Amino acid sequence: MTKLVKIAFVDIDTGEFYVKENSLTNWVFNSDVSRAKLYLARPEVREFFNYVAQNSKRNLKCVEVEVVFNVLGDSKYLDFLNNRDFQLYQKLNQQAEDNIDAMKETDYRK
Repeated sequence: MTKLVKIAFVDIDTGEFYVKENSLTNWVFNSDVSRAKLYLARPEVREFFNYVAQNSKRNLKCVEVEVVFNVLGDSKYLDFLNNRDFQLYQKLNQQAEDNIDAMKETDYRK
């Protein structure tokens, strides 16, 4: 199983993300997170982040955009996990609809 952590730069003051349509001399920011320029979490990203922050004159922060687990090969494991979570949701939802006050605290928090 592999783990990918993708990050983006967000301007804390405006809520805009550093997006793909840019060049080194023209910094482009947009509120559409789906267009954000994503980077794998590596030490080199910190250096580039500092460069962008300094040259764009923005109050930037790195944010984690996505964490993806991929099972390599032919596997139904992720489908199994999704199905298990959905079944738990259905069970707890039914309990809440029937009598939410009778639910255990741990089940209520789930």
